[in-house]
Amino acid sequence: MPLMVNFQNRKMRKNYFILAILIIFSASLVFAKGAEKQPAAASVYAYSEDDIPGVCFFPVSKARWDGTLVTVLDWTALTDFMKFKFVDEYMKSAHPKANFNLEKYVITLDKYANSVKGDDLVYSMAKVLEASRR
Repeated sequence: MPLMVNFQNRKMRKNYFILAILIIFSASLVFAKGAEKQPAAASVYAYSEDDIPGVCFFPVSKARWDGTLVTVLDWTALTDFMKFKFVDEYMKSAHPKANFNLEKYVITLDKYANSVKGDDLVYSMAKVLEASRR
């Protein structure tokens, strides 16, 4: 037999409304706690604190990962450390005599990567970085 509630009493309606809000709020907190415990997706560019590579992306012959294969989608998954290494190593290998503002390039690439959608997500970040120099 279903629970029948008499909502003619104004105080009862208020109490049930408050109870419903509390139940929804507590359920959302439980859901959020569970979501925090989910492990992040494993990145191809993962490294541990004990095993930080000296050369990450460039020059490709000495690097742990081929920097020419880093796409826009990969860029969004890189840590800030990896993004700075990417720009620094690229600029030092492709343009050794150039003066550059590392932070400016990383910010520009972040803005670009966050604005791209669709097929452009597989575009090479090395090409984007080279184009941003112009």
